[in-house]
Amino acid sequence: MIQEIITISHDLREHLRKSCFDAVRIGARLLVLHKLTGENETPGGFRAALDALEGEAIPRSTAYRWINAAAALLGKHFEADELAEIELPEPGSPAWIKLESSMEIACRGMSVRRLTIGSATNGDEARLDKLITSAEDGDSDAEAMLEKVASGELTLVQAIRANAGRKTTKGKNRKDPIYLDIDGRTGEPRGLFCKSLITLSNTFNRWDSIDEIAREKARSAWKSLVAQLPKDLR
Repeated sequence: MIQEIITISHDLREHLRKSCFDAVRIGARLLVLHKLTGENETPGGFRAALDALEGEAIPRSTAYRWINAAAALLGKHFEADELAEIELPEPGSPAWIKLESSMEIACRGMSVRRLTIGSATNGDEARLDKLITSAEDGDSDAEAMLEKVASGELTLVQAIRANAGRKTTKGKNRKDPIYLDIDGRTGEPRGLFCKSLITLSNTFNRWDSIDEIAREKARSAWKSLVAQLPKDLR
């Protein structure tokens, strides 16, 4: 039974990889048409191709995602930051066939998520795309975050933010938090302690309007905190 499951999983994985490659092949050809005809209505051009794809039940948004996925792969292949820097060979030519072979190899590391997201350019979708790219490039932390999203442990937004924060702080020494200190300019106390007092004061002012079950939980936490108070604060 286990061997049968493994065999099926291998078949499924190969199918998904082929799906990724086929999507990228379509995206790459659309890129060529766009370079040749732009957004105009030239017969046999980019717009005509999108219309034809929609006739095959492939939404235009999906086609654009495949274009973006192809652009991301081509950018890596040619080591170019901008698509305008890339001189694409003619589809069907020996150079094109060689290029597709390289793209096929690259697609073996791509997940089916790439077909859904493509390579977005802004907002949370772009950040999710970077997270998926990191996972596909072998980043175990990124893959772990995506697995937590799938299991419900993290929301998608939490995973995106965690990944962004991880990259921002990578290689940097994290400063110790200031719990309590004196502002050298004003002479006033500053730090997390002062902020927590403001939060406590606001909470106590609204205490009667807070849910009773929440207050009961808070009472237990408060008693535990009071037991830890330094002598000069009791």
